[in-house]
Amino acid sequence: MKLSVRKPTIGLTAALAATIVSTQPSFADDLMDFYKGRQLTILIGHPPGGSYDLYAQLTAAHIGKFIPGNPTVIVQHMPGGGGAKGYPNLIDDDWLWGGSTDAIQLTIAHGVRNENPDSRQSQMPAFGRDDILPTAEIYNVASYVRSLSGLEVSETADLAAGKQTFADNCASCHGEDAKGNREFGAPNLTDAVWLYGSAMTDVVNTITNARNSSMPDWGARLDPTTVKALAVYVHSLGGGE
Repeated sequence: MKLSVRKPTIGLTAALAATIVSTQPSFADDLMDFYKGRQLTILIGHPPGGSYDLYAQLTAAHIGKFIPGNPTVIVQHMPGGGGAKGYPNLIDDDWLWGGSTDAIQLTIAHGVRNENPDSRQSQMPAFGRDDILPTAEIYNVASYVRSLSGLEVSETADLAAGKQTFADNCASCHGEDAKGNREFGAPNLTDAVWLYGSAMTDVVNTITNARNSSMPDWGARLDPTTVKALAVYVHSLGGGE
């Protein structure tokens, strides 16, 4: 479990401690079962050193004692748009909708899959949840997709069947070569970049339930100059085209 923290403060410890003290016993027992043996990660968008790191390290060292179940708490530094599971890496030169300054600005301004009529739109079917594909076919196509980027697959997987399932259901968006299509925001499935994880369970979950996450239309909240400046900054991180 990860706690994404931009400005960690010692007050976080006090706030959580106060919440736990006021918790009803039965709920506290549920929390203890939930957190026991788990690891919590505080994500910081800054390199090691500096005040943010100091606050986070102090918080991580003590806050576990105040959380039912006493989970382990660690600090992870992810400076410069490094992303996280479900949040794209902005420095790896791998873009769903294009990595030019203009393309990035358009994505920031209008967002992705939101109520803005100009937002980026794509819709992956939930192949398992909506009973489009049976479990065996999902397993085989997940194995086939993982094999495209050189990942090890089980000997029980039928890659030939998975390839056919891909051609019948996925190639229209991802391409026959599985290298993606920016018109649909369909990712390249042959590289080592995985937005939601490359583990077999992650890929099966994506195919079964789809993801279809949303990004706000920041153009409705930020002025055009700020949006453009943000696009230039993201492009300058190193992954821009």
